[in-house]
Amino acid sequence: MILNKKDINKLDKVYKINLINSIIGAKSANLVSTLSDEGVDNIAVFSSVIHLGSNPPLIGFIVRPQERRITDTYRNIKYLKKYGICSISSKMIDKSHLTSKKTASNESEYKLFNIEKDYIDNFPVPFAKESQIKIGLNFIEEKFIINKCRLIVGEVEIIKINSSITKSGNLNFEQLDGITITGISTYNKIKNPKEMPYVKSK
Repeated sequence: MILNKKDINKLDKVYKINLINSIIGAKSANLVSTLSDEGVDNIAVFSSVIHLGSNPPLIGFIVRPQERRITDTYRNIKYLKKYGICSISSKMIDKSHLTSKKTASNESEYKLFNIEKDYIDNFPVPFAKESQIKIGLNFIEEKFIINKCRLIVGEVEIIKINSSITKSGNLNFEQLDGITITGISTYNKIKNPKEMPYVKSK
């Protein structure tokens, strides 16, 4: 199949969203957890989390345009400056997917979808207890993208991992029951990961 720009623009909306999201391959499936100024905790599924650097340790993710409706995730991060990223395992898929539903700001997805909470040390934002990897972040900045989406950049403050780390610092996502997303709502298990040696430049 070959599709040019004209062909792409003619595609059904949902079909096009799935296609464009799928052509880059599988993306990590995560929940972003936040806390509002009224003490309401929010958690929502994202497939746009990316590594931005290790020194300092920076992680980014994309939020949709906020002009029509300011999302709870965005509002809460700008308020508290702290948020959590939680990995999704296979037994969490059904509940995690429900968090993509738009809900009232005074409603907690933790409560609505029966997601058990976990707290790490004194970090103010809860995490999904079933998550195998929990990351607490401090908001650093946001970058505006041409389509009005925003890249949220955070520095890692705390990590909790329910697995041993390899000598090289890697994680085995098959053991962690890691999940990826293709399209906008297709969940995939990670199988048979192969770790290769780090290639140094001369």
